Amino acid sequence: MISEKFHSFTFLFKALEKATEISSNIKGHKGASLDPEVRNSRLASLDSIKSILLSYSGLSLQDNSLFGGNSASIFVDMFLTNPSNYTLYFNSLINRFHEDGLTDILSNIIREINSRILGNSNIIDGASWVYLKAFEFIFSLPQVPEIISQIDWFMYGSGRSIQTSSVLGPIFSISAFPGEDDGSVLKYFDGLDSSSRSNQEASVSSLQSSVTTLQAYQFRIVNTFVRASKKSREKFVSWAAKAVFSNLKRTGFQADPNLFVSNGFSDNLANVLIELCRPFSSDPVLSKLKKINITTWGPCRASSGLLDEHQNSADVNDQTHFIVKNAWDDLTRLCSSSDESLAWDKKIISQTDPKTDFGFIPDIFFITTLAINFGPLSNFSKLKQLGKQVHEVSQSLESIESSQQSNDGNRPPNPLISRWKEHLKGLKCKRLAMESHCLDPRRLSGLLIFSRFSAASLLDLHQIAIASDLKYWECFPEYLLEDILSLLLFATRYSPEILENPELSPPQPGLRLLEDLFVSLFVASLSKPELIRNPHLKSKLVEVLHSLTYFPPEDDDDYVDTLISSDPSINPFDRNRKRFIVHPIVNRFIDSLTTSSSTLMPSSVLLKSTRTNYPPNRVIPVLLQLYVDIEHTGSSSSFYDKFSVRYNIARIMRSLWNKSESQHLKSTKEFFLNENNATVEMFVSRIVGDTTYLLDESLSKLSTIRQLELPNDSNESVLERRQELQSAERQASSYITLAHETVHMLSFLTQLVPNPFRSDSIILRLAAMLNYNLDLLAGPKCSELKVQKMESRFHFRPKILLSELLGVYINLGSYPVKSSLSDQSEVLMANGNEQELFINALAQDERSWNVRIFKQAIGICTRYGLKSQKSIDTLFRIAKLVQEEVKRTTQVSAEFGDDIPDEFLDPIMYTLMENPVLLPTSSMVVDFKTIKGYLLTDPRDPFNREHLDIADVVPVTELKERIEQFKREASSKKE
Repeated sequence: MISEKFHSFTFLFKALEKATEISSNIKGHKGASLDPEVRNSRLASLDSIKSILLSYSGLSLQDNSLFGGNSASIFVDMFLTNPSNYTLYFNSLINRFHEDGLTDILSNIIREINSRILGNSNIIDGASWVYLKAFEFIFSLPQVPEIISQIDWFMYGSGRSIQTSSVLGPIFSISAFPGEDDGSVLKYFDGLDSSSRSNQEASVSSLQSSVTTLQAYQFRIVNTFVRASKKSREKFVSWAAKAVFSNLKRTGFQADPNLFVSNGFSDNLANVLIELCRPFSSDPVLSKLKKINITTWGPCRASSGLLDEHQNSADVNDQTHFIVKNAWDDLTRLCSSSDESLAWDKKIISQTDPKTDFGFIPDIFFITTLAINFGPLSNFSKLKQLGKQVHEVSQSLESIESSQQSNDGNRPPNPLISRWKEHLKGLKCKRLAMESHCLDPRRLSGLLIFSRFSAASLLDLHQIAIASDLKYWECFPEYLLEDILSLLLFATRYSPEILENPELSPPQPGLRLLEDLFVSLFVASLSKPELIRNPHLKSKLVEVLHSLTYFPPEDDDDYVDTLISSDPSINPFDRNRKRFIVHPIVNRFIDSLTTSSSTLMPSSVLLKSTRTNYPPNRVIPVLLQLYVDIEHTGSSSSFYDKFSVRYNIARIMRSLWNKSESQHLKSTKEFFLNENNATVEMFVSRIVGDTTYLLDESLSKLSTIRQLELPNDSNESVLERRQELQSAERQASSYITLAHETVHMLSFLTQLVPNPFRSDSIILRLAAMLNYNLDLLAGPKCSELKVQKMESRFHFRPKILLSELLGVYINLGSYPVKSSLSDQSEVLMANGNEQELFINALAQDERSWNVRIFKQAIGICTRYGLKSQKSIDTLFRIAKLVQEEVKRTTQVSAEFGDDIPDEFLDPIMYTLMENPVLLPTSSMVVDFKTIKGYLLTDPRDPFNREHLDIADVVPVTELKERIEQFKREASSKKE
């Protein structure tokens, strides 16, 4: 290869420089003494020479095979030293080759720079900055952006290849993500995991500053390009759409990283797109909201194939004509099938003028939403996975070291230990590097500011759908809602301080991300079960709300009818001191939920509309409804998933109920008063069923742990026993946490709204559950629950559990009194004899009711000062009433004797039926209250498992009359 010094292009370029210099001298003071004719003649000759030299140098750049070849490389070597020195040369090339060959010249220069970027994209030592400066210079030249957009490989590639083979791809590949350079990033963080916190922060801050500079370059390059002309803007939109849509599957669980763009590329592209959206997305009042065409963009721009029109037709291998369309059509919809959404898209296309110019704003908005999905959010998931890996490897290493230490010293050191330590060290460096990206305040702020606009667009879609056709909402892709929630979850858990950014909470008439938009989105999305098909999306909505209302359970002091300050297990110095500091964002968010729309400024039209259509006082009713609906999630783990969601619901409501003068108490009462009676019955059935299961599992797991911790006399190996114990400990911790919260909610609600819990379809199950668990907590079996450090290990507080269970007895078994929980309205109170229903149910529970154990439970509360004297007296009175009812029931049973005809007995409960009904599915006759209670937990006929609705049962009037006659005759015999 000819060296740069002797290359023909070097000669041509240096000669051109010299000719230009001489020409300038002649035009200047050095040529002033020359005869004008001579002067003009020399200048004309020089102009001719310069023109020839420019033409030949340009031709050598246009055709890289001329004059020894490799001219572009030689020029780039010179150009990169100081791009601004080549302004005159580039302007001359533009003027000379504008009509013929400039595209090829720029193509060869850019291809050469790109190849160097791909060979060295390290930003730690600054090697990449010269390439970015060169790109910025070239793109700033007049007419050049539009010419660059005509380069035949501008759009080349899809998936991974668009990063390496397109014009813009390589500049987005420059990154500081671990594993995407020559290893400099990991070397940079090597050893920092064991360094001081201040050193770590300084190193992370330095890297973040470098990335900020990098992404500022990238944005300036793209911003110049899209503002240059309509053609260049449209070409960039098409390229960005192709880059994003062809890489959407990189978020898959088992996606091959070699098939898709890198973490750095996706992060950089998303950042640039977010910045392009900033002029309209950061507007406090969101005045450009209607410009994104939320209802028509998907069908008319993506599904129609219009965004695929600018793709390179020669690039057939990656199906460029279908990338955007196919990827959009494959997106999961909020509540419609693929066929339904395709049919709906066709309908929208047919109703829209094909000449409609959607413009830049909607295109860049939707592409950005998906760029966030395949970029930053995907990287957040990888950071979480990396954290799990670090934890798992740390645990494995501890186990190996523990095993090594337990040896008798005869065995040689385990060679795995050093390997595991090295592996763990590498993982920690990688995690620190990932954290420097994912937790960068600048980038997180940009994502959240954009998500404020996204949330508002979804609310706009919801209002349109409610007002005209629900299909607008049902057929919209679910990713946008899920991504907003994923981002909020990440921010609340990893960087809550970022949520205090003033741009996220602009003053009125601006809309706040959390207090206005998220709350409204929560109410809108869950107001009707049919609006979201994916149960995991519903649970994620609850997760975000739980994060925003989070108070540590360890600091709970609001137990129902329980004098917690008297518990001797609590350090007296800790009784009035919280162990954890609640983030200010939580209190601010909860306070905002009590704000009335009447306090809004007249100019807050959009804000007022949001608060009117989706009032915060709907949060509690929506949660209570979801508590019922989340019973089945459709996944293999649905039985356990529901408990997690319901726990979050319980914690959210607890936080809202505890707020002074809370409107949420009122909305809770209204739910039980005004909601469909079947919904209330289902809720009561769900909470009773959950309490039964969770308490049973919690207490049985504690019993198992106690047995496993006793001296081992069996043949079971130490390892097997340890694994069994660890499994039981994990389950116990989970079940106990869930049980405590469910019992608290049950106790609280029976105090606030007792009547629904006295329903004849549920009261027997509830009474049996209470009696059974009271026996476990206060009876002879309670000793089986005592394990070492049960509160610190499992957060198990049996005294609190016992007291709140007894609170349910008090709430349902006492006479009506004025409730201290009342705010502006009366608590839903019992009629004069409602408490008798509960007393009777307790007495009917022959299996578990035990007055001696009940009094032992009262004694425990008295001994530890858990209840007031008034509550103690009430419990003793309940015990007396139940015993009187047991005696009366025994006498009635004696009246009937053993001669009750089998046809009068309920086949499930084996009790005398009161209201017999026929089940049309199995032709069996059961008592109405029995089948009603059963169907609340399982909507199938108990005898043949066919679906059965309570409305379908048929009263058996003739049998009921005969039962009544039997009872009268039995009573008359006694007389």
